[in-house]
Amino acid sequence: MSGFRYRVAAFAVALATAVATGSTPGFADPVELGPVTLRGDGPSYLDLGAGVYDLVGNAHRNETGAVEAELRYGRKFLNIGPAAGVIADFRGGGMAYVGIYSDFAWGPIVVTPLGGFGAWWHGSSNDEYLGGTFEFRLQVQASYEFDNASRLGLRVGHISNANTHQRNPGDNDVMLTYGMPFNL
Repeated sequence: MSGFRYRVAAFAVALATAVATGSTPGFADPVELGPVTLRGDGPSYLDLGAGVYDLVGNAHRNETGAVEAELRYGRKFLNIGPAAGVIADFRGGGMAYVGIYSDFAWGPIVVTPLGGFGAWWHGSSNDEYLGGTFEFRLQVQASYEFDNASRLGLRVGHISNANTHQRNPGDNDVMLTYGMPFNL
């Protein structure tokens, strides 16, 4: 593993360990930013999603359906929490990833950006090849939060190797999501 990849992985593991062991008291209080609140500790969420994978680019030759499951741990450090997920397209390709996220709330609307990295695998021959196994994942989700704290949202995501491989076409996805809160 290269030095940069090693440092990113070590940071993610250290952050997840600090949050999971509860060694972050008082570091995840909500922060008011005018009408928007950067949320602190809260419930964990299991998000399930379905939508379109490889939506933009490549002359739409590789569009297919996809499903996704993501777990976001509710305990945060400096209002940033760990997440892990998997996305799988209907051609057999997909990605398992870990990352960090934050929740920004404006009334019942919650915007959740996430950045992470993980392992991508190639599906059938008509599934686009992304250049290699190690990939990054960036996404943003806008959700409506109901009174019971469940969320219905729309997520836009991008998978890319950030030019760490010779080939870097990237894949984009759009998912309709439903998030179920629970205490972990």
